[in-house]
Amino acid sequence: MLHPETFSIASLFQGAEVGFWLIGGQAIELVCTFGHEQGLRLHDDIDFFLHADAAARAVNVLEAAGFTQEHGSLQEGDLFMKRAELLLDLFPILPSPPRTLGGLADIKWPLDLLAPYRVRGVPTLTPAMHLAMKRTVSQFYGLPLREKDLLDVSALSALLA
Repeated sequence: MLHPETFSIASLFQGAEVGFWLIGGQAIELVCTFGHEQGLRLHDDIDFFLHADAAARAVNVLEAAGFTQEHGSLQEGDLFMKRAELLLDLFPILPSPPRTLGGLADIKWPLDLLAPYRVRGVPTLTPAMHLAMKRTVSQFYGLPLREKDLLDVSALSALLA
């Protein structure tokens, strides 16, 4: 199910002119279930790529909204922020060519990973790039897709069929 704060966090970023892309399970939920009441699955967090040049500004915006840094850092390439039970996972990215930072700098992203695509006004990845992202991350870590990833892949594949 889409987390009720997904759009409010996106609005915070848009209001502060932070370049971002909703990614991960929440984004796949939005892309695959737009216009439907039924959700795909439960989610632990909300994931965002943040334009690397605006990532520090995004952190300031989130801190002003009551979030605190849980662990990780922008320099390490993965920062978790939390407010109450809501966890945000933030990944700074350089857009052209797409390159994540820190410990994730060696990931080889498709060149069109960040092609312009919006659902309900929220920047995200195209369905094909969400699918590519799932596979790329799995290969990078050398791990099979988790059960929740398999559900996402199935929904994306059905959408693309």
